[in-house]
Parts: sequence; C-alpha cells; structure tokens
Amino acid sequence: MMSYEEFTQKEAALESAPQAEREAFYAEILEKETTKTDVRMMAYFHAALLHYREGDFRAAREILEPFVIDYQSYAYRPEIIACFNLMGVAVYCERSYALARFYIHEGLKIARKTTRSAAIPTSTITSL
Repeated sequence: MMSYEEFTQKEAALESAPQAEREAFYAEILEKETTKTDVRMMAYFHAALLHYREGDFRAAREILEPFVIDYQSYAYRPEIIACFNLMGVAVYCERSYALARFYIHEGLKIARKTTRSAAIPTSTITSL
C-alpha cells in the first residue's frame, strides 16, 4: 500500500513522463489499492485530469464515475470537491449542461457542508 506522500512524490516525478507511463501508474494504483484511501481518490482524479487535458472528456468521466458514486465512503479531503468540479467540466464539454450543473452543485454542497461543520466548535458538536 502506497502512502499519500509516496504518491505525491511519484506523481511529481512522472510529471514530464509520456502519457502512457502516467496512465499506467494511475491504473496500477486503482488496481492495487482496493481500500478507499486518499491515494486511490487522487489516482482517480489525476487519471481523469490526464484524459481531460488531452480532450478525451468521455474517458475522464468514465474514470471519475465510480468515485463520485461512492465518494461518501472516502475520508473527506478538499480534492473530493475537485473531483466533482472536474466531472462537471468534463460533462459540460460533452454538452451535457444539466448534468454539469448537477456535479458542480454537488461539489458546492460538499464544500458548504464541510465549511459549516469546520466552523462549529467541537464543544457544540459534543453537546448535541
């Protein structure tokens, strides 16, 4: 199992590598990391981003779909919102405007929910 720090280091090292090598790296993580970790989530995001930047919006969407369906099983990280935004932009580029609004709205809801819960003092939460 790869740590988040190891992932970011390897990902940075592969930044200028050929696309096929980066795709293989993300695919390997998604295959081997079966638990719902930060590393798995970031592999979804970066693999989809890679295809998005190449203009392959359908591939980006297909990569992110399993994650956005099951995102609540993952620990919260701000990158979850980035996944929803990327999904929204990818479907927007495919001219699915209503679906794009849905994904971007879901990302906003997650952001608002997390911001609100972060603003509530711990003593208030424990007294509820």
